[in-house]
Amino acid sequence: MSNPMKQHQSSCTPETMSPKSTVSSSECSISDEFLEFEGTTIFAPPPSPTYRYSMSLKSGKLRIWLESCETKEQWCTAHMNLEDYVDSTNAIPNATATDYVTFQRHKGEMFRLEVTVKFQVLKQSRVTIYAIDMESISLERIDIVEAKMRDLENEVARLRDESEEVIWNQGKGLQDLIVELKLQKEEIRDEISQLKNELKADLDELRIAQDACTTVQKQATTRQGEWILWEDAAGVKMLIPGTYQVTVIVNYQTTCVNTSIQLVQGNSVIQSVYCGADQGYCNSVSLVCITAVEKDDQFFVKCPISLTGASYLTFVRIGN
Repeated sequence: MSNPMKQHQSSCTPETMSPKSTVSSSECSISDEFLEFEGTTIFAPPPSPTYRYSMSLKSGKLRIWLESCETKEQWCTAHMNLEDYVDSTNAIPNATATDYVTFQRHKGEMFRLEVTVKFQVLKQSRVTIYAIDMESISLERIDIVEAKMRDLENEVARLRDESEEVIWNQGKGLQDLIVELKLQKEEIRDEISQLKNELKADLDELRIAQDACTTVQKQATTRQGEWILWEDAAGVKMLIPGTYQVTVIVNYQTTCVNTSIQLVQGNSVIQSVYCGADQGYCNSVSLVCITAVEKDDQFFVKCPISLTGASYLTFVRIGN
């Protein structure tokens, strides 16, 4: 234990006191009053020793107990009446025993509880000092064990408070992370939506560009009646509307005169050419026109004469 000769003012305040039980009311007399406080205090700045204390007031009698947290030495007072520590030199009018409590070191194996009270009445200051001597307590081994158990309980309580604070901080950090992830998710969703819109616009532009140069080519070698079959079908359906240049090349053989080959769009003949008879030799004729095409329009080539070799039908899109 450190040298107890020099006196130090303690740091005990109402905030460092922990009330264990209180039974009092304005209607109760002092003999019915019971208060008990416990806690820890120091009598000098760190690294000075720490002391555990307990103060109880029962039936108007004050008892104080003190223990060194390092050496486990203990001191206590008897159950003191108010007159044991308050006299005419330090009495405060209308004050009770609970107004006279704090700690200060004394000499030898004793502790002296001293209270210095400074108060002002009618613009005049007055200082009052209270002194209470505390005797050393003879300790058994079980008392030391109990003191260490109290230390462990305090340490467990401290660790519990720290762990609860850590858990709270971690929970708060997790909540903040969840909020941040939600915000990032919203930002990513917005970015994805924007990218989709941009991609759709690019695809539309590409499709328009592709549509602007759409080319359809068909080949035929046979007829069905008077209609040329373009890949097993007499009609060629256009799926993309626009303005097209339509070219037909028909290779034929005939001995007939005044025979014509016609390009038909829907039910209308849009181009026609007469075929010449050349004593059964093979001939070729071309039909070329520019026409507006609607979606699902069909084109036919009417040819009442025999085909020789392959004939061709070509559509080239030249505008919307």
